Amino acid sequence: MHYTIRHNSGGFHGHQLKDHFGARAIAKLYGLEYRHTPYPYLEFFGIGEGETPLPFFQRKLGIGAKPVAGPYWDGFTDYDTFRATFDPILQPAEGSGFIRLEKACRLHPHQTIAWQREGLIDRDIFGEIVQETTARYAAKHGPLPTRQPGDPLRVAMHISRGGDYNREQYPEHFADPYNVRYMFPMEYFLTIYRQIQAAAGGRAVELNIYTEERNSEDIVEAFTGLEGVTLYLGCNRRQPDEAEIEGIFKAFVAADVLVSCNSSFSTEAIFFRGDRPSIYHPHRHLNDLPDWPYLATDASGEFDVDELRRHL
Repeated sequence: MHYTIRHNSGGFHGHQLKDHFGARAIAKLYGLEYRHTPYPYLEFFGIGEGETPLPFFQRKLGIGAKPVAGPYWDGFTDYDTFRATFDPILQPAEGSGFIRLEKACRLHPHQTIAWQREGLIDRDIFGEIVQETTARYAAKHGPLPTRQPGDPLRVAMHISRGGDYNREQYPEHFADPYNVRYMFPMEYFLTIYRQIQAAAGGRAVELNIYTEERNSEDIVEAFTGLEGVTLYLGCNRRQPDEAEIEGIFKAFVAADVLVSCNSSFSTEAIFFRGDRPSIYHPHRHLNDLPDWPYLATDASGEFDVDELRRHL
Protein backbone atom coordinates (compact mmCIF):
# COMPACT_ATOMS: atom_id res chain seq x y z
CA MET A 1 0.00 0.00 0.00
CA HIS A 2 1.16 3.53 -0.71
CA TYR A 3 1.58 6.37 1.74
CA THR A 4 2.45 10.04 1.63
CA ILE A 5 3.34 12.65 4.23
CA ARG A 6 1.48 15.86 4.85
CA HIS A 7 3.59 18.43 6.68
CA ASN A 8 0.97 20.31 8.64
CA SER A 9 2.04 20.42 12.29
CA GLY A 10 3.64 23.86 12.08
CA GLY A 11 7.18 24.63 13.14
CA PHE A 12 10.29 25.50 11.18
CA HIS A 13 12.55 23.42 8.93
CA GLY A 14 14.03 21.18 11.63
CA HIS A 15 10.64 20.52 13.22
CA GLN A 16 9.16 19.53 9.87
CA LEU A 17 12.12 17.31 9.02
CA LYS A 18 11.46 15.49 12.30
CA ASP A 19 7.89 14.97 11.13
CA HIS A 20 9.17 13.66 7.80
CA PHE A 21 11.72 11.20 9.14
CA GLY A 22 9.36 10.14 11.91
CA ALA A 23 6.71 9.24 9.35
CA ARG A 24 9.26 7.47 7.15
CA ALA A 25 10.28 5.28 10.09
CA ILE A 26 6.68 4.28 10.80
CA ALA A 27 6.02 3.42 7.16
CA LYS A 28 9.17 1.32 6.83
CA LEU A 29 8.07 -0.92 9.68
CA TYR A 30 4.74 -1.55 7.93
CA GLY A 31 6.12 -2.10 4.44
CA LEU A 32 4.38 0.93 2.94
CA GLU A 33 5.62 2.42 -0.35
CA TYR A 34 6.33 6.14 -0.41
CA ARG A 35 4.63 8.54 -2.80
CA HIS A 36 5.89 12.10 -2.65
CA THR A 37 3.67 15.09 -2.05
CA PRO A 38 5.62 18.15 -3.28
CA TYR A 39 6.14 20.66 -0.51
CA PRO A 40 8.04 23.86 -1.39
CA TYR A 41 9.09 24.64 2.19
CA LEU A 42 11.28 21.51 2.29
CA GLU A 43 12.17 21.33 -1.41
CA PHE A 44 15.77 22.42 -0.78
CA PHE A 45 16.41 19.35 1.39
CA GLY A 46 15.81 16.91 -1.47
CA ILE A 47 13.37 14.74 0.47
CA GLY A 48 11.43 13.93 -2.71
CA GLU A 49 14.42 13.54 -5.02
CA GLY A 50 13.91 10.55 -7.30
CA GLU A 51 10.63 9.61 -5.60
CA THR A 52 7.39 8.81 -7.41
CA PRO A 53 4.94 11.68 -6.90
CA LEU A 54 1.47 11.10 -5.58
CA PRO A 55 -0.97 11.67 -8.47
CA PHE A 56 -2.24 15.22 -8.68
CA PHE A 57 -5.91 14.37 -8.17
CA GLN A 58 -5.09 12.44 -5.01
CA ARG A 59 -2.92 15.25 -3.65
CA LYS A 60 -5.37 18.03 -4.32
CA LEU A 61 -8.68 16.27 -3.73
CA GLY A 62 -7.61 13.67 -1.20
CA ILE A 63 -9.38 10.94 -3.14
CA GLY A 64 -8.71 7.59 -1.48
CA ALA A 65 -6.79 9.15 1.40
CA LYS A 66 -6.80 7.51 4.81
CA PRO A 67 -5.48 10.14 7.24
CA VAL A 68 -3.37 8.86 10.15
CA ALA A 69 -2.64 11.77 12.44
CA GLY A 70 -0.55 12.61 15.49
CA PRO A 71 0.75 14.48 17.23
CA TYR A 72 3.24 12.03 18.67
CA TRP A 73 5.90 14.63 19.41
CA ASP A 74 8.18 12.27 21.32
CA GLY A 75 7.55 9.22 19.16
CA PHE A 76 7.48 5.82 20.90
CA THR A 77 10.06 4.21 23.14
CA ASP A 78 7.93 1.15 23.91
CA TYR A 79 7.53 -1.28 21.01
CA ASP A 80 4.28 -2.81 22.23
CA THR A 81 2.68 0.62 22.61
CA PHE A 82 3.80 1.51 19.10
CA ARG A 83 2.30 -1.65 17.61
CA ALA A 84 -0.92 -1.30 19.58
CA THR A 85 -1.27 2.23 18.23
CA PHE A 86 -0.65 1.50 14.55
CA ASP A 87 -1.46 -2.18 13.93
CA PRO A 88 -5.21 -1.54 13.67
CA ILE A 89 -4.74 1.13 11.00
CA LEU A 90 -1.51 0.43 9.10
CA GLN A 91 -1.46 -3.27 8.32
CA PRO A 92 -0.82 -3.58 4.56
CA ALA A 93 -3.99 -3.96 2.52
CA GLU A 94 -4.87 -4.18 -1.14
CA GLY A 95 -6.74 -1.37 -2.81
CA SER A 96 -6.40 1.91 -4.62
CA GLY A 97 -6.36 4.12 -1.55
CA PHE A 98 -3.34 5.45 0.28
CA ILE A 99 -2.26 6.34 3.81
CA ARG A 100 -1.60 10.00 4.61
CA LEU A 101 0.62 10.42 7.66
CA GLU A 102 0.20 13.90 9.08
CA LYS A 103 0.23 16.23 12.10
CA ALA A 104 3.53 15.02 13.57
CA CYS A 105 2.81 11.31 13.23
CA ARG A 106 6.28 10.31 14.42
CA LEU A 107 8.45 7.41 15.37
CA HIS A 108 11.89 8.97 15.81
CA PRO A 109 14.27 6.82 13.75
CA HIS A 110 16.74 6.44 16.62
CA GLN A 111 14.00 4.77 18.68
CA THR A 112 14.20 1.74 16.39
CA ILE A 113 17.86 1.12 17.28
CA ALA A 114 17.04 -0.45 20.64
CA TRP A 115 14.23 -2.47 19.06
CA GLN A 116 16.65 -4.01 16.57
CA ARG A 117 19.21 -4.65 19.31
CA GLU A 118 16.54 -6.44 21.35
CA GLY A 119 15.42 -8.56 18.39
CA LEU A 120 11.99 -6.93 18.13
CA ILE A 121 12.67 -5.88 14.53
CA ASP A 122 15.20 -7.19 12.01
CA ARG A 123 16.06 -3.98 10.11
CA ASP A 124 18.38 -1.05 10.73
CA ILE A 125 15.70 1.57 10.14
CA PHE A 126 17.88 4.42 11.41
CA GLY A 127 20.77 3.47 9.14
CA GLU A 128 18.47 3.06 6.14
CA ILE A 129 17.02 6.55 6.60
CA VAL A 130 20.49 8.10 6.97
CA GLN A 131 21.83 6.44 3.82
CA GLU A 132 18.73 7.15 1.73
CA THR A 133 18.53 10.77 2.86
CA THR A 134 22.24 11.30 2.18
CA ALA A 135 21.82 9.88 -1.32
CA ARG A 136 18.79 12.04 -2.11
CA TYR A 137 20.57 15.17 -0.91
CA ALA A 138 23.62 14.32 -3.02
CA ALA A 139 21.41 13.73 -6.05
CA LYS A 140 20.00 17.23 -5.65
CA HIS A 141 23.10 19.17 -4.58
CA GLY A 142 26.01 17.03 -5.73
CA PRO A 143 28.41 14.86 -3.74
CA LEU A 144 29.80 16.13 -0.46
CA PRO A 145 33.34 17.56 -0.60
CA THR A 146 36.21 15.34 0.46
CA ARG A 147 39.07 16.55 2.63
CA GLN A 148 42.47 16.37 0.98
CA PRO A 149 45.83 15.91 2.75
CA GLY A 150 46.88 19.25 4.17
CA ASP A 151 43.35 20.64 4.29
CA PRO A 152 42.21 22.09 7.61
CA LEU A 153 39.63 20.18 9.62
CA ARG A 154 36.39 22.02 8.91
CA VAL A 155 33.97 22.01 11.83
CA ALA A 156 30.45 23.46 11.89
CA MET A 157 29.04 24.19 15.35
CA HIS A 158 25.44 25.20 15.98
CA ILE A 159 24.59 27.13 19.14
CA SER A 160 20.87 27.84 19.26
CA ARG A 161 19.82 31.20 20.64
CA GLY A 162 17.20 33.64 19.34
CA GLY A 163 13.83 33.87 21.05
CA ASP A 164 14.19 30.40 22.60
CA TYR A 165 16.86 31.79 24.94
CA ASN A 166 14.42 33.14 27.52
CA ARG A 167 14.42 31.67 31.03
CA GLU A 168 11.19 33.33 32.05
CA GLN A 169 9.19 32.24 29.02
CA TYR A 170 10.84 28.83 28.47
CA PRO A 171 12.19 27.52 31.81
CA GLU A 172 12.34 24.00 30.35
CA HIS A 173 15.08 25.18 27.97
CA PHE A 174 17.35 25.66 30.98
CA ALA A 175 16.18 22.85 33.26
CA ASP A 176 17.63 19.57 31.95
CA PRO A 177 20.12 18.69 29.17
CA TYR A 178 17.76 15.87 28.13
CA ASN A 179 15.17 18.43 27.06
CA VAL A 180 14.69 19.47 23.46
CA ARG A 181 16.10 23.01 22.90
CA TYR A 182 18.13 22.90 26.11
CA MET A 183 20.48 25.89 26.26
CA PHE A 184 23.95 24.68 27.18
CA PRO A 185 26.34 27.08 28.92
CA MET A 186 29.32 28.36 26.97
CA GLU A 187 31.73 26.09 28.82
CA TYR A 188 29.99 23.10 27.19
CA PHE A 189 30.88 24.33 23.70
CA LEU A 190 34.34 25.51 24.73
CA THR A 191 35.05 22.03 26.07
CA ILE A 192 34.06 20.53 22.72
CA TYR A 193 36.24 23.08 20.90
CA ARG A 194 39.29 22.19 23.02
CA GLN A 195 38.76 18.46 22.49
CA ILE A 196 38.47 18.84 18.72
CA GLN A 197 41.73 20.80 18.74
CA ALA A 198 43.33 17.97 20.72
CA ALA A 199 41.98 15.32 18.34
CA ALA A 200 43.37 17.24 15.35
CA GLY A 201 46.86 16.78 16.79
CA GLY A 202 48.29 20.09 15.65
CA ARG A 203 46.56 20.16 12.28
CA ALA A 204 44.69 23.34 11.45
CA VAL A 205 41.06 23.50 12.57
CA GLU A 206 38.51 25.87 11.05
CA LEU A 207 35.57 26.16 13.44
CA ASN A 208 32.56 28.01 12.07
CA ILE A 209 29.92 28.80 14.69
CA TYR A 210 26.36 29.46 13.55
CA THR A 211 23.81 31.15 15.76
CA GLU A 212 21.08 33.77 15.70
CA GLU A 213 22.09 37.36 16.30
CA ARG A 214 19.53 37.76 19.06
CA ASN A 215 20.88 36.71 22.48
CA SER A 216 24.30 35.88 21.04
CA GLU A 217 26.30 38.12 23.39
CA ASP A 218 27.74 35.29 25.50
CA ILE A 219 28.83 33.40 22.38
CA VAL A 220 30.63 36.43 20.99
CA GLU A 221 32.36 37.02 24.32
CA ALA A 222 33.45 33.39 24.72
CA PHE A 223 34.74 32.68 21.21
CA THR A 224 36.02 35.97 19.80
CA GLY A 225 39.75 35.77 19.25
CA LEU A 226 40.09 32.00 19.63
CA GLU A 227 42.30 30.25 17.10
CA GLY A 228 40.53 29.17 13.93
CA VAL A 229 37.08 30.39 15.03
CA THR A 230 34.68 32.33 12.80
CA LEU A 231 31.30 33.50 14.11
CA TYR A 232 28.25 33.72 11.87
CA LEU A 233 25.43 35.69 13.47
CA GLY A 234 22.44 34.91 11.31
CA CYS A 235 18.84 35.97 11.02
CA ASN A 236 16.45 35.37 13.88
CA ARG A 237 13.90 32.58 13.60
CA ARG A 238 10.94 34.92 13.37
CA GLN A 239 12.48 36.82 10.45
CA PRO A 240 13.92 33.99 8.36
CA ASP A 241 16.11 34.50 5.31
CA GLU A 242 15.67 31.36 3.21
CA ALA A 243 18.94 31.73 1.31
CA GLU A 244 20.86 32.17 4.55
CA ILE A 245 19.12 29.20 6.19
CA GLU A 246 19.90 26.97 3.21
CA GLY A 247 23.53 28.11 3.21
CA ILE A 248 23.90 27.28 6.90
CA PHE A 249 22.33 23.85 6.45
CA LYS A 250 24.68 23.15 3.55
CA ALA A 251 27.58 24.01 5.86
CA PHE A 252 26.22 21.62 8.51
CA VAL A 253 26.02 18.77 6.00
CA ALA A 254 29.37 19.41 4.29
CA ALA A 255 31.49 19.91 7.43
CA ASP A 256 34.15 17.35 8.28
CA VAL A 257 32.71 17.39 11.81
CA LEU A 258 29.28 18.69 12.85
CA VAL A 259 28.63 19.84 16.41
CA SER A 260 24.89 20.00 16.94
CA CYS A 261 23.00 21.33 19.92
CA ASN A 262 19.58 20.19 21.15
CA SER A 263 17.97 21.99 18.22
CA SER A 264 16.24 20.13 15.42
CA PHE A 265 17.84 22.39 12.80
CA SER A 266 21.27 20.87 13.45
CA THR A 267 20.32 17.43 14.78
CA GLU A 268 18.31 16.66 11.64
CA ALA A 269 21.38 17.51 9.55
CA ILE A 270 22.86 14.26 10.88
CA PHE A 271 20.53 12.33 8.56
CA PHE A 272 22.12 14.00 5.52
CA ARG A 273 25.77 13.35 6.39
CA GLY A 274 26.24 9.64 5.73
CA ASP A 275 29.27 8.43 7.70
CA ARG A 276 30.70 11.87 8.53
CA PRO A 277 31.23 12.35 12.27
CA SER A 278 28.68 14.30 14.27
CA ILE A 279 28.97 15.35 17.91
CA TYR A 280 25.67 15.57 19.77
CA HIS A 281 24.18 15.50 23.23
CA PRO A 282 21.71 12.63 23.83
CA HIS A 283 18.28 14.07 24.48
CA ARG A 284 14.63 13.20 24.12
CA HIS A 285 14.52 13.42 20.32
CA LEU A 286 17.98 11.98 19.54
CA ASN A 287 19.82 9.40 21.63
CA ASP A 288 21.25 5.87 21.71
CA LEU A 289 23.06 6.33 18.37
CA PRO A 290 25.90 4.04 17.25
CA ASP A 291 29.30 4.96 18.71
CA TRP A 292 30.54 5.93 15.24
CA PRO A 293 30.09 8.21 13.36
CA TYR A 294 28.10 9.70 16.24
CA LEU A 295 29.97 10.99 19.28
CA ALA A 296 27.78 11.56 22.32
CA THR A 297 28.74 14.21 24.86
CA ASP A 298 27.98 14.34 28.54
CA ALA A 299 26.44 17.42 30.12
CA SER A 300 29.84 19.12 30.37
CA GLY A 301 30.74 18.57 26.70
CA GLU A 302 33.12 15.64 27.17
CA PHE A 303 33.11 12.99 24.42
CA ASP A 304 35.35 10.16 23.21
CA VAL A 305 38.25 12.18 21.81
CA ASP A 306 40.27 9.06 20.98
CA GLU A 307 37.45 7.77 18.77
CA LEU A 308 37.43 11.02 16.80
CA ARG A 309 41.24 11.07 16.58
CA ARG A 310 41.31 7.54 15.15
CA HIS A 311 39.11 8.57 12.24
CA LEU A 312 40.69 11.90 11.32
